[in-house]
Amino acid sequence: MSAPYFEDGGAAVESPGPDTLAELRKQIDGVAYPLDDSFLSDQTLQRYLRARDGNVKAAAKMLTASAKWRCDTLAELNKERKGGSVTRLSMARCRFCTAQAGYHPMRQVGFDIDGRPILYISFAQATNYWFKSADAQAHLIPILENAELTMKGSAEQFVWVIDYTGFGLGSCNPVQASVSIRTLQNHYPERLARALCINAPWGFSGFWSAVSSFLDEKTKKKVTFCSSDAAFRDECVKFCTAEMVEWLCTEQTLNKQSPMPPSQKAFWCPPPESAHDPRGQETFIKEFVEPYRGGTEDPTLFHPHANIAETAERAAAEAGRAGAALVPAVDSVGAETGDMSGASATAAAAVAPQ
Repeated sequence: MSAPYFEDGGAAVESPGPDTLAELRKQIDGVAYPLDDSFLSDQTLQRYLRARDGNVKAAAKMLTASAKWRCDTLAELNKERKGGSVTRLSMARCRFCTAQAGYHPMRQVGFDIDGRPILYISFAQATNYWFKSADAQAHLIPILENAELTMKGSAEQFVWVIDYTGFGLGSCNPVQASVSIRTLQNHYPERLARALCINAPWGFSGFWSAVSSFLDEKTKKKVTFCSSDAAFRDECVKFCTAEMVEWLCTEQTLNKQSPMPPSQKAFWCPPPESAHDPRGQETFIKEFVEPYRGGTEDPTLFHPHANIAETAERAAAEAGRAGAALVPAVDSVGAETGDMSGASATAAAAVAPQ
C-alpha cells in the first residue's frame, strides 16, 4: 500500500506505489545521461509521478528531459569554470555574485516547522538592479540544489519568502521570470510548498498578472500576498518556529529602513556581536554556515550563498595564516560606522550608498 503524501495546507494525496515506481524505472532504464543516484531516488520518481498525475509515460518523458537538462547545465557550468570541474549542480557557485558581491540576494535562511528549507530574497539587498535570464539561472540552480541537501526528516519541499522592498523597473522582467518558472516547474516539480510575498509596490499587479500567466493553478494557490507587517507575521506563525518568525519579521523590517543599515546591505557578512544576523536564523547558521570551510569536493556538502561561502573561506584562510585555531570573523560589519574589515574591494563597493 502506498503512503499518503501531504500537500501543504491540503488533504492527503496518495503517493505512487511500488508497482508504479517499478514501471517508471523500467521506462527510464538506460537513459543516456550520467546522473548521480540521488536524482533517480524513489523520492524523485514519486515527485515526477505526482507532477504528471500518476501518468507513468508522461513522468518518464519529464524525467528524461530533466536528466538531459541536468547534464547539459553541468557541462555548461564546467565550460565557464576557470579551474577544475564540478560533478554535481550543488557544487556550482554563482559567477555573477563572485564578480560582484550581493549581485543576487536570494539565499537559504533556515527551516519551517516541518524541516523544509526557507529561501529568502529582498530586492533592497541586491547590488544589481537589472536581472537577466542567464544570471538568474546561474544563481537559482545552486541555491535550489543546496537547499535539497539540507531538507530534514521527510521534507521534500521548500518555502519561498519574497520581500519586494526595492523592487524596481530593472526587476520587472517577465521573460526572466518565465525562464525561472519553467526551470522550477519542469526540473524541480513538486518542490514548492508555499510562497509568501510582502511589500509589493504600487502597480505591482500588472507585473504579477504577466508572471502568474506562466503558473499552473496548483502553484498559484500556494502564493500568498501580505498587505501589512501584521499580516506577514500572522502567516509566518502558521509554518515557522518562534525563532524563524522573529528572524523573518526583523529582517524585512530592517530592509525597509532608509538608509539601510550597512550590515543588512552586506548580508553575506557576520554581523556585530548580538546584532541581527542577515545570513539566517541562529540555528541554521550554527549547523550549516559556521562549519563551512570550502576547499572540498564532497558532493554531499552544503554550500551557502556564494558570498557567504567566500567570506567563510577567507576567514578560514586567515585563521590558517595566523596559526590560530579560532579567530574573529574577518568580514564583520561595524554596527555604528558600517566599516568592513577584511572584505574585498568588491564587497566594500557593494555596500556603498546606492
